[in-house]
Amino acid sequence: MQTLSHRTNQCPESPSTWILFVETKGMWNTEDVPEMQGSSDVYTPPKQRLMDGPQLEHALAPYLDHVEIVISDWGALHAPLEAFRRQLPIDVAKRVIDSMFLPELTNSSWSEYHSTVVTRYDCLRLWLDRRRPRAGDQWIAIEQGAQLDAWPAREREHVIIGKLAQPQVLRRVLERLNAQLGTPGAANSI
Repeated sequence: MQTLSHRTNQCPESPSTWILFVETKGMWNTEDVPEMQGSSDVYTPPKQRLMDGPQLEHALAPYLDHVEIVISDWGALHAPLEAFRRQLPIDVAKRVIDSMFLPELTNSSWSEYHSTVVTRYDCLRLWLDRRRPRAGDQWIAIEQGAQLDAWPAREREHVIIGKLAQPQVLRRVLERLNAQLGTPGAANSI
């Protein structure tokens, strides 16, 4: 089992690789999800699968060879990455390469990630700068709206607000990938 402290980038960086920063909170089926137990610093993803997982897998299928997924949930700061992968369809889970929380910054009881002034954008930008410095504009952040005002205006074009399980959000992601990678008809597959 792979944990945050033993991450590896499974997909080689290439000019045609796009990075999807995915916030999964709220994307899970909520029936029979147990209450979170214990410390609020520990996050346990629910045991249910992603809502509409097969639909997501089908929609992303034309792009999966060109996409790396980075989990951007705050819960990924403490939860093993494998716990998130288990919730996704197999082919999508294979594309999950990391969480946006860098292990070199999380190995103490207090890290910059615990600061009240750190935004999701700060974490994402740090990840890009350290893990994919040549990514340029080839990334999309799927955000649920918190702290959008913390995003610089020049970077907001990369942000899609909503949950990936929402058809209009998935459609916008596919349209963006289609425009850049040129896979005809994929944006209409949902």
